[in-house]
Amino acid sequence: MTLTDRKLIVVLGIDGSGKSTVSAEVIRILREHHGVRAALCWARWQPRVVGFVRRLVLLRFTRAVPFAPGKEEPKKVSQLKASVFGRWRLLGLMYLLMALGEYWLQYWGTIRRLNRTADLVLLDRYWYDVVIDAVGNDPTREYEAARLVRGWYRRMFPRPTQVILLDVDESIARQRKGGENPINYLVTRRRIYRLVVESLGGTVIDASRPVDEVIANVLTQISRDAM
Repeated sequence: MTLTDRKLIVVLGIDGSGKSTVSAEVIRILREHHGVRAALCWARWQPRVVGFVRRLVLLRFTRAVPFAPGKEEPKKVSQLKASVFGRWRLLGLMYLLMALGEYWLQYWGTIRRLNRTADLVLLDRYWYDVVIDAVGNDPTREYEAARLVRGWYRRMFPRPTQVILLDVDESIARQRKGGENPINYLVTRRRIYRLVVESLGGTVIDASRPVDEVIANVLTQISRDAM
């Protein structure tokens, strides 16, 4: 496998899709067996300042915490998030820009540095997850995230060479995470991810298969693009 240009690969998927496991093994194989200068970055948003403000707002208007491990995002929380981007678009855009700004501060420097020192950078999650989180888990607004990831603010971040979705059956994902997330939550979130990746022109890989097959499929996809 040869790389003529630097590559930026993004791996997305619901919790339990195997993103971290697959990404780490893909990087190891690229380094050890193909001699590629490959780097891995876990790029999940850490909502600190924005998260604190969001929590106060949601508690004020819904009397519910945004999300707790092992519990589905409260319906009122998802409905409020969805209504912001439906009825009060300017307010929704302002919140999204604050969240993306915080994400930019957390990862832009790291990604830029890795792009200078590696031939291939694989990101476990990306700013698209910030958009998906902002929209919430309301099935009535599933297409909203797919629209928002195409906004002008995408220019704030390096454009990936590839976007790969590890698509997994909800029951398998839940089992892998020890029942951490309810099925209904995962069903809606899985549909949102598929719509987002489709809007980005990305690739969907069946992550319900054994992990060795998933890793091989990801490597094949990367190699096909790199040749």
